[in-house]
Amino acid sequence: MVEFTWKDNPSHYEFRPGIQKKDEVVLFTHGLGLEMQTWDQVFAILGNEFSLLRYNFPGHGGRENRLFDSLRTIEADLLSLLNHLQIKKIHLVGHSIGGNLGLFFSLLHPEMVQSIILISTHIYLPELVYENMLTNRRIYAAADSLEPFSKILTPMICLNKSQHPLILESFKKSHY
Repeated sequence: MVEFTWKDNPSHYEFRPGIQKKDEVVLFTHGLGLEMQTWDQVFAILGNEFSLLRYNFPGHGGRENRLFDSLRTIEADLLSLLNHLQIKKIHLVGHSIGGNLGLFFSLLHPEMVQSIILISTHIYLPELVYENMLTNRRIYAAADSLEPFSKILTPMICLNKSQHPLILESFKKSHY
């Protein structure tokens, strides 16, 4: 892992040059609350045919200082990294909010994006929903615990609402 500083915020990234198609750069972006290690197994499988790049969004994977507050923030962060590495074109693989970044980045820099693969990406997020996601993420980060996350997520995934307290208790026991 290498560190690159943009606006006083160190960015962690890994760039692995390819051997056969070294000019074909495949960028992997992670989902909200995850980090670049999400792609470990994919990196292992792809080997060294293509050049591979992955990095941590602001506020993720040990990055200090701030959590991103908009797609524009992480777009500017990504553009700075690509300029630093002198990468002119990418194939973008985005998971969740990483896919939203890919769509946003391709709208602002169509000349740089050769293709996009989206995984579990919301094509449309109303602004209020996006703001709520960021607010909740700040709560999770400040809590230094997964309990607030579990309280929000549990009602969304349970079929029987009477089981919520049991699932939360089970979660606490397995993670504390």
